Amino acid sequence: MSQTMKLIIKDKSFQVNWVSLTITKSSGPIIRIRANYINEPENALIKESILNETECSLSVGQKLSFVITNLEMQKRSHPETNINDFGHEISGVCLSNDLLNWFDKVRDFNTDVVVFQRGLKDLWDDFINRILSRQFKSIYKHDDADKICKDIFDIHSCFWRFKNFTNLQCLNQIVHYFSYVTRNVYGWTAFNAEEPITIITPNIQPGLKLNIKDWQIVSAPLTNNSIGDESFNSTPIYLQKIFKWNNSNNNDHKLSIFEKLCKRKKESFGIEDEDQFPKMPGCFKLDNKTYFIRSINYEFWADVDGIAVIIECLKYIDIEKSPPLSSSICIPGIFVSWFDNEYIRFVPPPEKPSWAFKGYNSPGRNSLYAKILTPTYVRKDEQGLYWTYKKDDELICLIQLGHHPYILGAEQVLNEKLECDGIALNAKTLVLSVSESSKEIKDSVHIKLNDELINTHSKQVLIEGDESIETHSKRVFIDGDTKINGKLEVSPK
Repeated sequence: MSQTMKLIIKDKSFQVNWVSLTITKSSGPIIRIRANYINEPENALIKESILNETECSLSVGQKLSFVITNLEMQKRSHPETNINDFGHEISGVCLSNDLLNWFDKVRDFNTDVVVFQRGLKDLWDDFINRILSRQFKSIYKHDDADKICKDIFDIHSCFWRFKNFTNLQCLNQIVHYFSYVTRNVYGWTAFNAEEPITIITPNIQPGLKLNIKDWQIVSAPLTNNSIGDESFNSTPIYLQKIFKWNNSNNNDHKLSIFEKLCKRKKESFGIEDEDQFPKMPGCFKLDNKTYFIRSINYEFWADVDGIAVIIECLKYIDIEKSPPLSSSICIPGIFVSWFDNEYIRFVPPPEKPSWAFKGYNSPGRNSLYAKILTPTYVRKDEQGLYWTYKKDDELICLIQLGHHPYILGAEQVLNEKLECDGIALNAKTLVLSVSESSKEIKDSVHIKLNDELINTHSKQVLIEGDESIETHSKRVFIDGDTKINGKLEVSPK
């Protein structure tokens, strides 16, 4: 080695002869370091650093910062000699403390749930960033993700966030929904960048052209906590290739590759066969079959000229994906007004609201836009049952993940008279048979047509002597304005 790599913890340095970096699904870049001559006092220092989440660095001529997460004994296989060796390894995540804290961040809501609705001017990534705490711009909108994800959400479609949800939980919920809808989103990975979250898609690294003849099959080189995707074979294949330097064996140059990988840099790394060098999880084809690279491990050995790259591959299986979890919620609220003849404006109840709305920065935008569902047919030439909602009417709203919200109507109380016989309505004909037989017109449900009160009676059976006689209520066909219980029913303006 032309220079010595050093691990720096609290101003104390350790010589390093082996370093690895892992880019994997559902995680940030994971660094593992095997330092020379770690004794008990140094072990205690490292364990204290883990407890205090001290930010450490790997240094040659520049620094690569990370947060220590673990110290353990681990077996490693040398890429050239295949000799196994046990030793102490320090592991950490190459993300800033601010970014790590962002994953654990919980939004400070005064209600149990907050509903986010996409607006006319919301791009798909801007909409997600509103859900994921706008500490910084979260989603990296690479070309493939933009092509796949931009049409997933309709205008006025919704997501929600429970009071105790972390950004990590919300991110997993959103990406799982994307995966279910598009079948071309395989997860996410994080980088130490201004836009840290990268959505994993098939062509995330378009120039990647693996020549499998250059790679060899190896055993599992490391343990990671990735969960297998149901669309891929759960049995992984591990492939290894050593990439040589073009014109440098300087360790400072090697370390710059670490930094470029951790920050998702696109420029050349200065190595041979760079079109085969995977920089993030994604897909490649072999014999017309698709393989998914779930994790990539880059190893730097003091006595190896080059970088050993080991990829964990899963074979794609064309199966139906399971629907997203927690896919719908029901919330109470009140009617405000109609909007654009298709939606209504819907707000939380004024007293002890269980939910809140987080809109976009539009003037007066403080309400949810929802569609109304009615249990009847609506045809071009005639409409079915119509309800006239008034301001402050209490209604119930159903929200399905990623869809328009729908108003289901109001809570219903039992009406025994209507329960007995039911009611059938359409725009041309009104049929009522809902009241009990009564001599008093005021005690029955009735219709006032012109100036005549018509009492509608249920089907009855009269017993006269030894014979029973069946009688029926009067059927009435009505045109024009109709008064029910003395009130004129008209459509709203």
